[in-house]
Amino acid sequence: MVNMELIGADILDLLDNKGAFFLTGDENKLNVMNIGWGMIGYLWSKPMFIAAIRPSRYTYSFLQEKPEFNVCFTKGALNEQLMIVGTKSGRNIDKRNIAGITYIPSKTNSTPVIKEADFTIECKVVYSQPLDPNTLPEEAKKSFYGGFNAEDVHTMFYAEITDMY
Repeated sequence: MVNMELIGADILDLLDNKGAFFLTGDENKLNVMNIGWGMIGYLWSKPMFIAAIRPSRYTYSFLQEKPEFNVCFTKGALNEQLMIVGTKSGRNIDKRNIAGITYIPSKTNSTPVIKEADFTIECKVVYSQPLDPNTLPEEAKKSFYGGFNAEDVHTMFYAEITDMY
């Protein structure tokens, strides 16, 4: 059983203000990106993490192949690495080789986690749904989808939290 009491205000603050490492794939083919959007709570009587990923992101294809991911939070030690994974695409660099990050096996899925992380959430996707571009609020279109491309609106990945530590 996952202890949701481990999710504190500091974790939510990190996600909102700094981002977190979002890992997909496995030890042979891994991608890592920085996410700043996500929701943590309960759905269908299960603890869930809901991630918003655009179809244009390299990570999206990983989730289509293997519907699982891990989210690793850092309180400061990995700030430089978090910036690298947020500004460089895995299409162009192998993110398994970023200095200062050690990838280790996760406990509940085949996607590695970051050993140096302060907090980790392991997840298995149970459902995904693209946002409907026709029903997005105009303010969201302007603020987050400048130049609005209806084909690159986020898909929401609803994932059961299988472990946290």
